[in-house]
Amino acid sequence: MRILSLNCQKDYNLGLPPFLTKTLAADTYDILLLQEVTRPVLELLANSKYSVLNVFDEQVRQQSELAIAYRPALTFRSHQFLSFATLRPEMPIPFNHAPFGALLGILDYAGDTYAFCSMHLDSGIRSSVRVLELMRLKQFLPKDVPVLFAGDFNFGLPGELSRAARLLAPDFHCATRRLGGTLDSRYSEYANHLPNKIARIGAVFGLGVKLRADHFFTNALFSRGKSLSCRILPDRVSDHSPIELVTSAQTAK
Repeated sequence: MRILSLNCQKDYNLGLPPFLTKTLAADTYDILLLQEVTRPVLELLANSKYSVLNVFDEQVRQQSELAIAYRPALTFRSHQFLSFATLRPEMPIPFNHAPFGALLGILDYAGDTYAFCSMHLDSGIRSSVRVLELMRLKQFLPKDVPVLFAGDFNFGLPGELSRAARLLAPDFHCATRRLGGTLDSRYSEYANHLPNKIARIGAVFGLGVKLRADHFFTNALFSRGKSLSCRILPDRVSDHSPIELVTSAQTAK
């Protein structure tokens, strides 16, 4: 099984359409877990052989920017959606909070039922909001089937990944603990909040930081009998690098 996770940056980077077109045509991945998906990206997906799961976020009365694309070899069973729109208390509703939430798809693959989730945590400077979102996510995910969730965790403060791993344990394990930075601030788009403004100023002078923002987590049922390998792809298609997870049968020692 091959799975790709990518924050599409709302089709901001000119490299995204050719990358997605090539990836979809090559049938490289069984599943794509996508964040910041806008209409141009959905149109690219619709013109491929992949089926697409994308829902309406009732809390913000906007289409969610999360999507799951899957090959015909997988059979759709059901889905659920968890919005994080109301978890940052100072933000009024409606507000442009459509990116943040978790989209869960229950799919059959090779005779087994799996839960795959594309998720996006809050991008603000307050890590306490992301902690609350992770706690909600942990309650939201099923416990009786193999689960994989991935996406943009927006970890940027020291110790955030370690704290998240402790919070989600023992139910879930981070498969990407050893990966390097995936978010490069030099490629950030303009947005009217402090982190993006600082990133844009730094980019003018060729300065930036890399953050370990994108991750895969799995439960024990998903990883049972499998070897998992993860890597960051070199393609510059967003301010986030695409990351992939590949499973293979575990060999006896």
